[in-house]
Amino acid sequence: MNDISLEAYTVLLVSNEYPKLDEHRFMLQQMGLRVAPMFPGAAVVGFCGEGRIDALIIEGRNFESIALCRSIKSDPNSEVPIVMLLHEKYKHLEAEAYDVGVDNVMYLPVDSVVLGTRVRRLTQQHQASRHLEDATGVLGAVARTVEKHDPYTSGHIERLRTLSGHVAHRLGLSNLDLIAVRAAGLLHDIGKIAVPVEILRKTTELTPGDWAYIKQHPSHGADIVSTLRHGDLISPMVRSHHERWDGNGYPDHLKAEHIPLGGRIIGVVDAFDAMTTDRPYRLALDAREARNRLSVGAGTQFDPSIVEALLSLSPRVLAPKSN
Repeated sequence: MNDISLEAYTVLLVSNEYPKLDEHRFMLQQMGLRVAPMFPGAAVVGFCGEGRIDALIIEGRNFESIALCRSIKSDPNSEVPIVMLLHEKYKHLEAEAYDVGVDNVMYLPVDSVVLGTRVRRLTQQHQASRHLEDATGVLGAVARTVEKHDPYTSGHIERLRTLSGHVAHRLGLSNLDLIAVRAAGLLHDIGKIAVPVEILRKTTELTPGDWAYIKQHPSHGADIVSTLRHGDLISPMVRSHHERWDGNGYPDHLKAEHIPLGGRIIGVVDAFDAMTTDRPYRLALDAREARNRLSVGAGTQFDPSIVEALLSLSPRVLAPKSN
């Protein structure tokens, strides 16, 4: 069975007794999905991690099935949606399945058309996520070029993409929303392309005129990003990443939950990265002081729930990465 080339398939059908699910496999194929059966095991995790699988259907029989799903879903960069099929006698596994990130639980016997429709929807969402990441490629290169004008922010946008993804994952965002947040983290400062280089490289205090330019970059960035496929998801996040929970941010003075969730995530992560890396006006703060400042700002500058989510991440994840 495992000698089938998976290059051509988009859906894995994982079961200890997969022939019993042949009816479902046939219906999925009739609906235009390409299906490969596979026994549970580490190979499943490998294929999902390589980005060649659009959806996974797994028959849940024991806690090993749960552990397999946890391995796939534990990586915030993993986008593969999972449908778990349970027999009634394994109903006790449903809560654990959802807890590790399974997208849908369905009970056997299940209608093949219903299963196919659900898997097709999840596959379309996953493909949309891929398109979203592909679309950010060119603008990502532009964003990196803009970043090079400021030697003190080297690696900043890559760190924001990664850490924003971890926070979005901790908050339980959907796969597509998580990818959009990561893309916005990468592109959040692309609007600085409209800011004079001498201002970006300035090591002395900025003048009111300098700040007028700086404060335009979220709206410039949002305009640029809006041209992307799925730009309607990313653009509001880019525009709002300097808004404040108390309404004293810019450019629109949005307040609390009126600020797009992705913008709130990036705002917290942006501030944390700025605190924990060297800047022209100060050296990096140590981790404890940075955490304290985020906590103090929760409820005024920052969304308290996002501060809590970020601070709940492991020190290894929060440690700045040099590039």
